[in-house]
Amino acid sequence: MTSDPKVATVDQDGNVKAVSPGKATITAVSVDMALKAYCEVTVQSGSVPVTGVDLDRSSASMVKGGSLALAATVKPANATDRSVSWSSSDTSVATVDQDGNVKAVSAGSATVTVTTRDGSKTAVCEISVKAESVPAKNIRLSQSSASLYEGGSIQLIATLTPSDSTDTVAWKSSNTGVATVDQDGNVKAVSAGTATISATSGGGYVTSSCMVTVKQGGKPVTDISLNADTLYLSVGGSSKLTATTYPSDASVRNVNWASDNAGVATVDQDGNVKAVAPGKAKITATSVDGGFEASCSVTVQSGDVQVTGITLDRSSLTLGEGGSHRLTATIVPSDASLKEVDWMTSDPKVATVDQDGNVKAVSPGKATITAVSVDMALKAYCEVTVENGSQGGSSSNLLLYAAAGIVGIVAILGAALFLRGRGS
Repeated sequence: MTSDPKVATVDQDGNVKAVSPGKATITAVSVDMALKAYCEVTVQSGSVPVTGVDLDRSSASMVKGGSLALAATVKPANATDRSVSWSSSDTSVATVDQDGNVKAVSAGSATVTVTTRDGSKTAVCEISVKAESVPAKNIRLSQSSASLYEGGSIQLIATLTPSDSTDTVAWKSSNTGVATVDQDGNVKAVSAGTATISATSGGGYVTSSCMVTVKQGGKPVTDISLNADTLYLSVGGSSKLTATTYPSDASVRNVNWASDNAGVATVDQDGNVKAVAPGKAKITATSVDGGFEASCSVTVQSGDVQVTGITLDRSSLTLGEGGSHRLTATIVPSDASLKEVDWMTSDPKVATVDQDGNVKAVSPGKATITAVSVDMALKAYCEVTVENGSQGGSSSNLLLYAAAGIVGIVAILGAALFLRGRGS
């Protein structure tokens, strides 16, 4: 409980909230024996609460005996209490002092956490410690050039050779007035111009760079998606992927396509995927502006007979609320090697469908049920209308109603014949 809720409140989990300047006493009372403990809370006027904290890097690779200084940034910059504390999840692997200095103790992994005193906001850095030093012989960036609009951003990825190198990567911008970069490779476009983003390792002897061009105005890309995240193809088969960049009115919406295993599946710059040999490949679309990525996992099977078409037994369907119907999909040709079908609905609030094609009416409205062939991603549709009540019914309900009607008619005719016989 609190002595003055106008100064500070407290909930049943012990969370104290400062309301206005003054002093209040927070009291915890044991349910058994009604024993009490107190905390005197002083709320100062004009205090600015902490909203978050960031570290200058999210991960680091170290060698036993090595050291690293982490820097924490408390937000906002004018927060009243900007003090933090540091901790390590495994001090036998890495220790950290209260100034953020990390010391590698032994091989293994540990998480270093910084926590703000005000608000208990946290940020972490994953530390990997190796027993001995493995120097980098080469460094490669995910992009050698990038074009951004003011305010846009991109993350560059540095890959060291050999892959088990213990060297860390240091990032630098040649012109921070044009573009900045943090120690995770995140580049931020500041103003029009050009800047070279450099990644250096191996004690400064190994470096790679990306030329960043920042343009004035325009609307930057903020995200990208694909029309499919998985594809199943037979050898020789093909399918087209479509990339959508966001927002829809972004100034530069071009994307680049790439396959991580061209021996299994290739892709051209229009998103056309071609199955080459059995195996798996990842097709990635990268936005030219911002370098945002979306990928599709492609599985190529050795079957010789590809799917050429798919049809449904119904193109439209009317059901009452709670009604149901099973749709049947037919794959063409009948001897296709991969005949699996995925089902989906455009509006699960109106009608749902399971992976056996069973449609369930949920609420009045219209929904499109789509059957997609796993091979070639060909589609067939059924427009479902759900009406109030049960006038649409399910197939089984309609049969019951018909049977009941027939029984009623037979009963009436029988009664009429009986009366007629008595009258004669």
